Amino acid sequence: MRHFPIKSTAAIDKPGDLCASVKGDNVLLPVRVVNALAPLGIHTAVDLVVYLDAFPSAVAGELGWEINDVQHALGILRRQLKGIVDDSILHPPMRPEPFSGALDPSTLKKH
Repeated sequence: MRHFPIKSTAAIDKPGDLCASVKGDNVLLPVRVVNALAPLGIHTAVDLVVYLDAFPSAVAGELGWEINDVQHALGILRRQLKGIVDDSILHPPMRPEPFSGALDPSTLKKH
């Protein structure tokens, strides 16, 4: 699987839009975004999609955005990378709800 390295451009991001573009085998992002995300270990398009999905609050904090902005930017990025990055990365299966261990009292047998 190709991961598509991230390279910087002079473009300017705005909340909710990373201003990403694909050129050849590279994903281009504004230099501010590249510099903010590099310490998080984000160096490829696959890293970026996975991190935006799993840790939106961390990305929001680094970029000075709201979590909703990160989620919106992820939607845009997924559309841009469709057919380029494997669909299982762009749309991972839903995580199951954690089991809390509590039972519904109405379903318990009464003695």
